[in-house]
Amino acid sequence: MTKKTLAEWWEETYGSSAKQAEEGDAAYDEVEALYAKLGKEPAVDASVEVIRKEMAAVYRDMRSGRIDCNDGTRLAYVLDLLRKSHESTVVKDRLGILEKAVGVKPDNGGPDWLGLPFGDAGPE
Repeated sequence: MTKKTLAEWWEETYGSSAKQAEEGDAAYDEVEALYAKLGKEPAVDASVEVIRKEMAAVYRDMRSGRIDCNDGTRLAYVLDLLRKSHESTVVKDRLGILEKAVGVKPDNGGPDWLGLPFGDAGPE
């Protein structure tokens, strides 16, 4: 038995995208139209890679003894917070793009039970 790559297994199981395009699969056409509207951006932003590399550098410095483990843990924690905030911003932006492309009105308000002024511009 020979090992298959994931791409080979996918094509064998679900067929090729060219075959789907020829058959006129409606879902395939919708997805391709959505890609045409959105453009194809990389899934991993360069900023996330920079943060990941910095976290790796902190880890290497802790392993080699250049940074105290307590300080390194704090640095890694702050870097993780930066990564999370960056990811949430990117997800929010991409969701807005998807909502605009699909034609859905975005939900600008937050949950009512929090009692916070999410949609409020603040005092004038």
